[in-house]
Amino acid sequence: MATRAEAGQNLARQIINIIAYVALFAVSVTAVTVPYNNNYLMDVVSRYNPDFMASAYVWYIFYIVEFVFLLCFIIYQGVSKRKNDKVLRSIDAPWYVFVVANIIWTFGFFYDVQWLAFVATIIAAVALFYIFIELGIGRTKVTRCFYWCVHFPFSILAASVIFGVVSETAMFCIRYNLIWWGIGQTAWTVIAMLVVGFFGSLFMHWRSDVGFGCTMVWFSAGIAVYQNNYDPVVTAFAYLLALYFAIVTYACAMHKPRVNKKGSK
Repeated sequence: MATRAEAGQNLARQIINIIAYVALFAVSVTAVTVPYNNNYLMDVVSRYNPDFMASAYVWYIFYIVEFVFLLCFIIYQGVSKRKNDKVLRSIDAPWYVFVVANIIWTFGFFYDVQWLAFVATIIAAVALFYIFIELGIGRTKVTRCFYWCVHFPFSILAASVIFGVVSETAMFCIRYNLIWWGIGQTAWTVIAMLVVGFFGSLFMHWRSDVGFGCTMVWFSAGIAVYQNNYDPVVTAFAYLLALYFAIVTYACAMHKPRVNKKGSK
């Protein structure tokens, strides 16, 4: 039983979570609808044009899904009876870190301060991976409602940030003339996809989750479609990566989420 002081702090955390979501939503939506620093999203991307990049529509659709389910999370955690839920309160701080890092990334990306965008991406990734592990995604049995409102949104975010880190690394290298450390761009992109495949496989092996796996398939296929008219080697590897994660998701996670029909969380 939480004390009155703890209950007050937890209520404040619930409110801050709502404010953080509104701030993240406002910055993200305006970033893709109005030109920041006279640039739209693909204006910046085309300036660097790294091979490891999906089309804007792939990201836009993902943003829609992401914010719908994050809204479910905000509503779920904001219910008064969940104010003192230890699991939900344990991810408050990393959630704040993720939101702030994501906002910083937005301004660093559009104002071409790519070192700042790169650092912010790493911080956001660490925060998301911490949340992923703290929630026990892919291991802990939870109610269906808890899964879709809490596990699922952070699972798809954790998968997307793997691609985000690699994409931002590519733009960081181009911006500061660290051109693939002497490796050709195609070879670097293939290596990057192998790295994504490795880390994605680790998650799917130890904490298999259908949301995570489907997101890996979505972005891998997005890269393949985007590169279809540019680089056949990258396209082929991206399709293979999408097929690989589709098979792994079906084999390891399609019969999940780990839900418990009885009880509540």
